[in-house]
Amino acid sequence: MPSAAAASSASAARQRQELQAAAAAAYANRDFDAALAALDELVRQEPQELRWREMRAQALVDAKNFNGALDDFDLTLKRLPAEAQVDRARLLSGRGLAYEGLGDWPAALKDYNEALQLAEAAGQLPDPYVLNSRGNCHSSLGEWRRARESYLAAAEGFQRASGFRYGRSTTPRLDGAVFAASNAALMLAQLGDEEGAVREMQSIARKAPGSVDMRAALAALYWRQGQEAAAEAEWNFACTSITTGCSKYQDQDWLQRIRRWPPIMCQYMRDFLALRSNPAPAGGSSGGSRGGGAARAAFRDAGLAAPADSAPAPAPSALPPCIENPDGIEGDDGTVGGCRNCTTDGSNRCAVCWDFYTLTPEGTCALCKASSKPEGPQAMICMACDSTNASRCTNCNGDLSGELEYGFYPDADGVCIKCPVDKCMRCDGEPLGACTKCLQGWGLVGSKCTQCKDSEHCTRCDGDAAKCQSCLWGFFPDGQGRCTACPANCGNCTSTSACLECMGAYTVDPATKLCVACAPGCSGCSEGVDTCDGCDSGYTANTTDGSLCQRCADPHCTVCGAGPSQCTICDDPDMQYGPDLQQGDCKLCAIEHCANCQEDYTSCRWCVDGFWWNAKEGKCTPCQTPNCLTCATNGDTGLEECNACKDGFDFFDHGGGSPKCTKGKA
Repeated sequence: MPSAAAASSASAARQRQELQAAAAAAYANRDFDAALAALDELVRQEPQELRWREMRAQALVDAKNFNGALDDFDLTLKRLPAEAQVDRARLLSGRGLAYEGLGDWPAALKDYNEALQLAEAAGQLPDPYVLNSRGNCHSSLGEWRRARESYLAAAEGFQRASGFRYGRSTTPRLDGAVFAASNAALMLAQLGDEEGAVREMQSIARKAPGSVDMRAALAALYWRQGQEAAAEAEWNFACTSITTGCSKYQDQDWLQRIRRWPPIMCQYMRDFLALRSNPAPAGGSSGGSRGGGAARAAFRDAGLAAPADSAPAPAPSALPPCIENPDGIEGDDGTVGGCRNCTTDGSNRCAVCWDFYTLTPEGTCALCKASSKPEGPQAMICMACDSTNASRCTNCNGDLSGELEYGFYPDADGVCIKCPVDKCMRCDGEPLGACTKCLQGWGLVGSKCTQCKDSEHCTRCDGDAAKCQSCLWGFFPDGQGRCTACPANCGNCTSTSACLECMGAYTVDPATKLCVACAPGCSGCSEGVDTCDGCDSGYTANTTDGSLCQRCADPHCTVCGAGPSQCTICDDPDMQYGPDLQQGDCKLCAIEHCANCQEDYTSCRWCVDGFWWNAKEGKCTPCQTPNCLTCATNGDTGLEECNACKDGFDFFDHGGGSPKCTKGKA
């Protein structure tokens, strides 16, 4: 018979398990008060258990108690073992979000940079979510070029992780890639390259036809360029065919503070919304669009450059004749369509359309339209629709925030309805609306979704919530209904002694079935420890010492692909080093006030705050606007323009000239 102490210990363990399950359930339902109450009790019972503090810190961030989150993150980081670098990277990323919530952009940026460096040192690919957050910090600091570079890296990371498409289905990573690429395009507009921004936004809108964000941005830029008909077409398509009203894009506070559009794009949207609603007198409108003559007069009255006349542009939903687009991306000629494969009989008809399009009887691809009940979730994106009626949805996919949101189904009228079963992911069974698959961590038991007993590691438990059928990466179902940890550094296994697939820079030893480390500097060795899939940053496969990967000779060198002493990219944490392409080593930037010369120490990619890169003179030139923090060259005029002010000063356009940095609003 167990002792009283053992019984008490078992009871306490059960209580903690119940508290953890309660916290997880409350957190999933966004009931942060209940989640925090359970986590507070867990921290009280086990004050030395770091995972409770980390979970509480994450919940505090979502509850917008950022100072409380910082306290938990700080204490957890202080107590974390020095060797737990991957855990440290994760905690720093979380703390960065807390700093962002407080508006402490430099502190958040420091945490994100350190998290990325730790992950890289551990052989992991950069987390695209962290890269995107780093871009947000740079953007908030007015560092537009750095923001764009981080956003582009995030988009690349999302695509590398899962690609834009998997078979015929989109993935959540698609949305991350689209969102990050959208941010990068917005930064390009802020940097003065409006034509480049338009090209990137057009490409994004083609790949993600439900992107209200890019279509709204295109409307503002088209209007700015005088393409009024194209602007109206994009705006009407976004605000009627995809969503209803585009009310958020008419809210400047939301647009700048929440969505984080840069100042110049917010200004263009203000101009577009104000001037398009100004009706033109008879005969005063160009190209049949609204606000033509009166709009240009309003531009002049406001002291702004009036957009030029332009011929009407085709509606954005108009697809070209059958142009095969098997990869869903732009072709070499700059065109793209919804057709994945054309017919081979020479009829110029499409055979297979991409998701979000339907193949019409005429052999063209028509974009499915949003469909939802007035009282239900608005602006649902339709992933598949009727071939003769693009408004009749056959597969409801998600909302227009850029997040895939499962749990909807098309009713008998082809309208998207929320699944009647809570936590249901798919409800396409019989009768109509019956749940067929639950969200991760829940099992279909009878006709309802029930939370799996092992809520921390179990992903599926259909039929019996106490018997897990599939587990998270790094765990396996042990046959007793529980998820058990795989052996060290193993991600996919069948038992605690048989690994199928290792994590990071490890590979399965055929003899022991356990994970062994790859050679130093090797990012992976899928064919065995004597092979290498590729070298880490700061290493080269063109070795001189017989190793698989050799560290670059210069400690500041990031890329030395041709050999250890032939550096081509340097990456000091402050980016103050660049390669001497003749000597093959890294040197301090030769140009005074340069902030980044990673690709050539004699050239400069951008300058420190208070200076701008003057390509004509080949130097960093001081910003001429008083109290300006960052400035850049206007792509149209070639003149300097301030794009962010120092602390205590507001960015204000006085009209008729360059914006000024004013103490308080003028």
